[in-house]
Amino acid sequence: MALFSDDLAPDLASIGATQGGVPVIRNCIGGEWVPARGGETFLTINPANGEVIDEVANSSTADVEAAVQAAQAAFPAWRLLPAPKRGEILYRIGQRLIEHKEELARLLTREMGKVLLEARGDVQEAIDMAFYMGGEGRRLLGYTAPVEMPDKFGMAVRDPVGVVACITPWNFPIAIPSWKIFPALDLFTEWKAIYVDYSGRLQRAQIDSQPLSTNN
Repeated sequence: MALFSDDLAPDLASIGATQGGVPVIRNCIGGEWVPARGGETFLTINPANGEVIDEVANSSTADVEAAVQAAQAAFPAWRLLPAPKRGEILYRIGQRLIEHKEELARLLTREMGKVLLEARGDVQEAIDMAFYMGGEGRRLLGYTAPVEMPDKFGMAVRDPVGVVACITPWNFPIAIPSWKIFPALDLFTEWKAIYVDYSGRLQRAQIDSQPLSTNN
């Protein structure tokens, strides 16, 4: 079962366009790169030198609702995927982040001004969380409980419950989303991300959405 298709790992031209040499970044919703519903954009600026890094879709409530609908549509298949298989996907995401750590760190520094050493640590936090939560796919344990009736058996199991939205601050744009999204992916939810800002998050979307088949 392929959870991510080749179409989710496009080149820059299919993500958006360029305007005066500046990339125009779209949202990733339901497996497609689409502009904001209202057509509005904003610029991301390098705080060190004023360089325009890219032009990003300025999303609205309509875009969020579209992302939620896409997640809800994908949820039944994700829910039925065994937890160890969900964990394996996170392991592969962690490996992809290792492979692209330096470019992500440098992009993060250009975009929000964090010193490069700390930017590398930001990416490393996401790598660590991917492998940690990947292991949780094998430890998604329930429990049994005694009951007062002789013909009854008490048991609790963990089961994915639905879609969540993650709103995180700008100062750790890779680490903090991973702390929220990776546990949710492993344990409870389907992630259909909507990228409303930050080139670093977009770049991670490209990396994370490379084909990650559970048949590997």
